[in-house]
Amino acid sequence: MRQAVETQARARAAGDDVAFSSFFTPQALTRAHSLRLAKPRSFEVLSIVASGATGSSDVLYRGRKAHVLAQRWQLIDGVWTVVDVDRVKAPRMSFWRRLRALFDRDRRPGGEADGEAA
Repeated sequence: MRQAVETQARARAAGDDVAFSSFFTPQALTRAHSLRLAKPRSFEVLSIVASGATGSSDVLYRGRKAHVLAQRWQLIDGVWTVVDVDRVKAPRMSFWRRLRALFDRDRRPGGEADGEAA
């Protein structure tokens, strides 16, 4: 399941909507579209819990607005598939952590953040 969660999160952060969407059941995909998710620049897997053929994951996506995507997974025909999804407000970073993140981004060659292209 970890590989599925990380592959899906990587696709979302890269802007590959087709690959990201391929992990959803039709009902869960409809729900995901209704959430109007902002495009992220990076991600962090916060938790993955699997028990038999079911599981859940929480992934923090960072961009203009940070949010956590909470998903319920099910093993369907040998493939981990998202059966339910919800957006959870991300915990807000302190002012100093946000300032440091901006400073660190500006210090990179070309001033680009991870995963950003000029």
